[in-house]
Amino acid sequence: MYKTSGSYPGQSNITFLPMIDLNPSDESCIYTTLHFVCKETKKNKCTPILTFDQPLYWKAMTILQNEPTTSSLKSLVLKLGGFHTEMSFVGRIGYLMSGSVLMNIFETVYASTAVSHMLSGKAIARAVRGHFLVDTALTALILSNIYGIPVPKIEVSSEENEDEDCTHTYDTSKVQIHDTCYTEEVSHATDLLHLFLKGDLTLTDINQSNALNIIRDKIKQFRQSRS
Repeated sequence: MYKTSGSYPGQSNITFLPMIDLNPSDESCIYTTLHFVCKETKKNKCTPILTFDQPLYWKAMTILQNEPTTSSLKSLVLKLGGFHTEMSFVGRIGYLMSGSVLMNIFETVYASTAVSHMLSGKAIARAVRGHFLVDTALTALILSNIYGIPVPKIEVSSEENEDEDCTHTYDTSKVQIHDTCYTEEVSHATDLLHLFLKGDLTLTDINQSNALNIIRDKIKQFRQSRS
């Protein structure tokens, strides 16, 4: 057994906070909560901050907008919860990209029934992974165009199961890339990757590499030339 010493923090206890016996989605309950928070923060001379999920945030924001400028509620800061903020952000991307080929790209990996939920921000885990996959694929195509590095090509089968996500694998060892075609920054970036996989470098060390900065600049210039 280990011997430890220190001050005794005291016996733990559970205390119930004030509760408003109303339906949480009721506007009267939200209005009472806003006033209670503002009153308590005024005693401590601090800014009142409240975090709601999306439905309650919308109702609380409507209440604040209808309050007069002299109301004490005007000092209150409303925040949307982190998860609902992410859902809203991903959903706006899907709305802006509606009618584009983004849906078709997603459907090469996910079932069509899941893609609609991804674009609306509901299936958040799949949506985030899907957007990262698209970004990675586009970046690979840009690097292939800049440095002349061949990318693998696969034929997608027309027979797909609509109820399940379809995935495709490809043996990258079949792609023949000669070291002589590497530019200095690409060779350096490859060495950095090998050192990182061995645990000899950290992400901070890699991000400070001049080779990666050169590659980032070339990718940025390529995207600006196509915009």
